Amino acid sequence: MGGVRDRVRFLTDQPTKQGQRQRAFAVAAAVILAVAAVVALALPGGHTRERPVVRPAAPTPAMSAPTPRPARTLTPAHVAAAKTAARAFLRGYLAYTYGHHRMLEAAAPTLKRAVASRPVPRVPPRMQHAHPQIVALTTEGATARRVPVTATVTDGATSYTVQVIAEPSSTTGGWWVVAVTQ
Repeated sequence: MGGVRDRVRFLTDQPTKQGQRQRAFAVAAAVILAVAAVVALALPGGHTRERPVVRPAAPTPAMSAPTPRPARTLTPAHVAAAKTAARAFLRGYLAYTYGHHRMLEAAAPTLKRAVASRPVPRVPPRMQHAHPQIVALTTEGATARRVPVTATVTDGATSYTVQVIAEPSSTTGGWWVVAVTQ
């Protein structure tokens, strides 16, 4: 019995190789997305979002019929707001993945719950002192309701990308991150 325990202890104290770390990150991201999807579907109302009740203004003599609301269009300000939310979220999320802390800003409640329900990542001692930095944020395939943001990250030893999805917040009026996809 002691031999198995010693072997497990030996394996867990080994430095993580780059390929293993990337696979572990991909698995962690997939688990977070799966948990977020299950939580979202398990909530009352299924996958629909609660919408605030909007009471129409009292009709005026000049108003004969309500005019349709124009579709929201994507503006540079929306993209900038989505990138700001992504940067705020990633600061906390990346620190969390390196074992520093887990305060997540600009995250949708379902994503916060999904991350909080997971155990704190085990980080090899040599990586605990690394501080991931966001080098660049790019967007591609953005719509007025969904902006994928890809972050290029470096920790001093390696560089990699993380993609998050930002959407307009249903409660704050700003943008928040709803998913980590890579």
